[in-house]
Amino acid sequence: MNKNLPSSILLHRSNTAYLHQLKRIFKSWQVDVYEAAVLAELPDKNILDSIPVAVAIVDDNDITGLDFLRSVMHSNNWIQRIMLTPYNDPEIFERAVNKAHINYLISVPSDASNLEIYFHKALKRYEQITRPFTKLDALSTFTEDLIQENEKFRLEATTDTLTKLMNRRSFNQIFERIWQRFKEKRIPFSLALLDIDHFKRVNDTYGHQAGDVVLQKLADILIKNQRVGIDYAFRYGGEEFTIISTNTNEREMKGYLERLLAIVSNTEIFYEGERITISFSAGVCESVPNEKAEDMIVRVDETMYKAKEAGRKRVYAYSEKH
Repeated sequence: MNKNLPSSILLHRSNTAYLHQLKRIFKSWQVDVYEAAVLAELPDKNILDSIPVAVAIVDDNDITGLDFLRSVMHSNNWIQRIMLTPYNDPEIFERAVNKAHINYLISVPSDASNLEIYFHKALKRYEQITRPFTKLDALSTFTEDLIQENEKFRLEATTDTLTKLMNRRSFNQIFERIWQRFKEKRIPFSLALLDIDHFKRVNDTYGHQAGDVVLQKLADILIKNQRVGIDYAFRYGGEEFTIISTNTNEREMKGYLERLLAIVSNTEIFYEGERITISFSAGVCESVPNEKAEDMIVRVDETMYKAKEAGRKRVYAYSEKH
């Protein structure tokens, strides 16, 4: 097909004698022709978003083409409207301009080469009108793709792939923000560090894929039991997890971890027909004035190891004496 011609044309189906000759010309151009007496006949109204040219023949026997072109104008004003007519009638011309706002008027009969000139002009004008919107659509698509890519990279950078919890990097950032809020506004918070008991035994007995399932199950329990706006759970590394709870003291944090431990201990995990049960050991502590952020992390780490040394499957608070 000639690239200077439209790829598709909307044609008004009528009883005019010239219609068949016009369709033969379109066929020789190898363009897609959508033919309808009224727009309601089109199989999909979205077709009008991509058709550049609409054509109607108006003669003594059929002037419904004017109504057709008017409907096209109301549906998509960018479509170039061409009226073909075999006679010179000022009244018809006036109606065509005032009613359908036609873009081109062609006398018929007209040979293919003459028609080609007008259809080329119509296509060129359509492209000039729609070019800014096409660029805008392309820019919008590019921007949307860029936003999605940025979000993907952000999630990959801040989320643990296996468990879908926030990762160590996210913990560092959120812990720092909450710590600053505590220092500036004295809004307390508590921190917990928990470690799956005998996790190496799970990997050695059932394989590392089973270990992954265990990690995912524990993460799922932490996610489902988070209190909105209070608890933030993270995969700290390996089989270690951390939880930050805002507006929570050490006693409340210990109670929360003990409830989580009960849920985890009573959860059966199945992997390839094998039943696996797990528990964890945890240490908790609360924010205190005149302390550095890293000191709080050291305290909760020491407390968690005390729970391990005491026999595992328990929650210790830093202020408790053991």
